[in-house]
Amino acid sequence: MESVKEKIIQTATTLFACHGIEAVHMEQIAEEAGVNAWLPMIMFGGKGQLVMDCLRPLAGKMRDLATRTADSAKSPLEALLVISISGLYFVSEIGATFIKDLKRYPSIIREMDAFRADLQQQCGLFFSRCIDEGYFRPDINRGTIAPVFIEQVGNVASNFQLNIIKSFFRGLCTEKGKEEMVRLSKIYANGYPLSQCSR
Repeated sequence: MESVKEKIIQTATTLFACHGIEAVHMEQIAEEAGVNAWLPMIMFGGKGQLVMDCLRPLAGKMRDLATRTADSAKSPLEALLVISISGLYFVSEIGATFIKDLKRYPSIIREMDAFRADLQQQCGLFFSRCIDEGYFRPDINRGTIAPVFIEQVGNVASNFQLNIIKSFFRGLCTEKGKEEMVRLSKIYANGYPLSQCSR
């Protein structure tokens, strides 16, 4: 059974994703969650903490997926593609307005930057493996490729964006990598599910 706190977090996440953080008021969250108007403020102390609590489960899901991917992917290129899909899905779940509104919450930005740095480091290892295992060209600068990739994943989510990332990978690929991209394109032909909230 869902706890009241979880219900408030889920309701707030949906409202923030659909309307942005600034357009949503604590009273609106309470009303949508079916709780007393003062309860979200008492439980979270303010909108900043509620926003943080909304982001943590989503970031945790992405971190868990990246970790599981490292263990189960048949190639480091597959791991990077799955991280791309999950990253774009993460962005689609929270919405562009939500991300823009985060600028008003420096503590959340710091936590998200730390998460992004961890993900960048993990992706850097996958890029190095792709080079070492012959999927990517050996002339690629290992120090700059992961930050460029993370920047692409953090852009507005759409299937079009996923195609840009696939093209990015193809530009790095050797013949072995191109063959792997063909295999992966068949497996991940449908990309990822977009959020049900229209933006």
